Formats: sequence, C-alpha cells, structure tokens
Amino acid sequence: MKKMKVMMAFAVAAFTALSMNTLAFAGQWKENDTGWWYDNGNGTWPSSSWQWIDGNGDGIAECYYFNKDGYCLMNGVAPDGSSVNANGAWIVNGIVQTKNVGGQTAPVEETKPARDPLMLYDQQPVIAKYIKKWESASTNKEHETWAKVLKSDSRLGGAAYIEFYAGGEYDSLKATVAPSDYNTSLSADTSWEKDDLVSFQILGDGDEVLYETTIDYRTSAFDLDVDIAGQDSVTIYLMKEEGDLSPVILKNARFE
Repeated sequence: MKKMKVMMAFAVAAFTALSMNTLAFAGQWKENDTGWWYDNGNGTWPSSSWQWIDGNGDGIAECYYFNKDGYCLMNGVAPDGSSVNANGAWIVNGIVQTKNVGGQTAPVEETKPARDPLMLYDQQPVIAKYIKKWESASTNKEHETWAKVLKSDSRLGGAAYIEFYAGGEYDSLKATVAPSDYNTSLSADTSWEKDDLVSFQILGDGDEVLYETTIDYRTSAFDLDVDIAGQDSVTIYLMKEEGDLSPVILKNARFE
C-alpha cells in the first residue's frame, strides 16, 4: 500500500493545482478500516463497477474495480475474471492497463467493455415455479409470435416465479414483456378474462422489490430495464390475488 499512499499525496497536490480550472469537482482516494474507496467529490462514490481514475493528475488513468460497498478490490480477481494488482489497478499478463484522459482529475465515466449479455433462456434457474421455457408463444394484443420465451403456466395457482443467479456482476435486467395470447395456453378457460389483473414484479436479494407493474389482457408489449447492480440473485415474480394465473411472456430476458 506504500505506492498507493504516494499516489494519494500526488492526488491532493493535483487537486490544489487544478482547482481553478473548469472542472466542477475533483475526486480523491480515501482509506478507512475496511479499505480504499474513491470520493468523487460530490457526495458519491463508484460501486459495483470499473472506473478509470487519474489519481496523480498526469493525464494517464488506471482502471479500478469497486465492489457493491464501494471499496476498491486489490491483489485479486474481479467478478468478470479480470485481475488487479496490489494497488487495485487492472492488469493483463502482469502489465498495468492505462488510458489517456488528458489530465482530468475527476474519475472518467467510462467503464471497461461490458461482458456479453447473459440470456436467461439459456440458463438453469436457481428455483422456479410455474414459469418455464417455451419454444414460442404469441402476444395477446399484437398477435406476434415470439421465439424462446419465458412464460407462466396459466393452469396452476395464483403465483409464479423464476430466479436466476446474477452474482452481483450485472447492472440491469432487460426483456420485452406482454400478456400471452390465449391460443398459446394449454386450457382456454384459464386464460385471460376481462377482469383479470396480474402483478408483475422483479425481486432482488432478500425479495427486495426492484420493479413492479400490473398487466391485463389489453396491455401492449413493453420493454423492461431494471437496475440490478449488486444483486446476487434476481427473481421474476407474477401474482394474481384470486383464481388461476393468466399467462405472461418475456422475450430476450437477459442480464447486462
């Protein structure tokens, strides 16, 4: 950590020298009993992300990974498999990776290239009840046929769910959602009726509600984009207070 402390001294000096420039704020490294973190200078700090930071104001930034609590990972392996050295800088084959940022002292709002989306249709769920993988299903309003969807079974019970492991490595859950055409149901008498209303939720760790809406037979297909940053597991949850659950489908459900 000796090298990191030297970098801290340079950061303070750089802040003083540049305080009159056009930057609204300058960040700095800070340390407590838990570890090192980066104060953006405006009451925020990076978390569950990679950040390019020019700590000594020389115009060359290094890339650091911050966990969900905001602490810099040091001398280890990040969730995406990348390695960092004892100072927390991203390394490839032992070489520190750098980026020219033109002398900015604030963290550059640019992360490492994102990993490929995790398509949920191709994943084994942690647990599931009445939501399954279907080769195809049709939307109730648009009558569009979607391939490889997640779909609730309309025949059973008033609740359904499917949970996937995210490992705190992804920032969002994305999908296109719609009520399913009754023709894709296994039994027409348990499909959508005029007064049916389904609660659609996305749950995070500890069943925290990250997103919630309601769906009926007239709901148009809509795009879903839910913040799941730092969540270890994510659950798609459907509930109907009375009677059998009306079918809902998700296309291209994925973690990004």
